[in-house]
Amino acid sequence: MPSRGWLSWRLMTRRQITVRKTSRGRRSAARSPQVLAAFIAALAAVLVATIQTRDGDPEDIQLFRLGCEPSRAHPGDIITMSFPLEVTGNEGSRIGLGAGLFHDDDKPLYDPANDRMITVVPGEHLGDRAPTREFELPTDLAPGSYELSGQIWRGRPGEDSRGSLEDDACRILVLPGASTD
Repeated sequence: MPSRGWLSWRLMTRRQITVRKTSRGRRSAARSPQVLAAFIAALAAVLVATIQTRDGDPEDIQLFRLGCEPSRAHPGDIITMSFPLEVTGNEGSRIGLGAGLFHDDDKPLYDPANDRMITVVPGEHLGDRAPTREFELPTDLAPGSYELSGQIWRGRPGEDSRGSLEDDACRILVLPGASTD
């Protein structure tokens, strides 16, 4: 061991760092530029991996059977959509809940005002813990049977060119006339 209070030890990179006692009894380290560069590179790799994980991968989120209440409605009514899901992995994900209403070959109807951005943590989100979103039926909607599709997006619904991560649909019967509620 060197004399006069000088100690030598090795860091993760196995490059030598010299540590000495200052005049006030504290320790300071004289780090070589190579050791500092290796430390910064390792830290950057960890941060990039963490950011990529927090985006949520398609295999990290599974949507179970979409719930829609009520299943019989009138034009202008609000349908509450329940998204029971499971998030696996070690990190939570920031996701968007979107929806579209489809009828035969007609152009789909969207309700972007009710799209939601939420953060989900690992685990099951079922029953009362399932995230929800509302869909407002247009007041001029024709009576008939419709498919209400719920989608989970990476980020804001409709903005990711890769499409939704998961989706499911339920049938809604739109009755003629205004709601009596």
